[in-house]
Amino acid sequence: TTLNYANLNELLPFERNIKSIIDLAIVDSIQIVIATLPHSTDPSIPLYYAYKNIDQCNDITRRLHFQYPQNSLLVDLDSLITGKFNDIFTDLGHVNDNG
Repeated sequence: TTLNYANLNELLPFERNIKSIIDLAIVDSIQIVIATLPHSTDPSIPLYYAYKNIDQCNDITRRLHFQYPQNSLLVDLDSLITGKFNDIFTDLGHVNDNG
């Protein structure tokens, strides 16, 4: 099963919510750290079918960071971990004690 948002308008509430959190943090002078979600790339792991959803949300997260470069720090865990450390995942997105 391949699960993704074929209609990217379905992700507008996610984007709007993250943007609202960022805007509120800026008003309150809170340091903003935006992080992407790493995931397993092992197709035999539970919930693997939903990897595209995570990739789509990570794309939005990165884009939001680049809209606020002076106000936010991006911790791109996806780029650092995804596809490199599959042994730390118990399913698509949850890590074991080593993770």
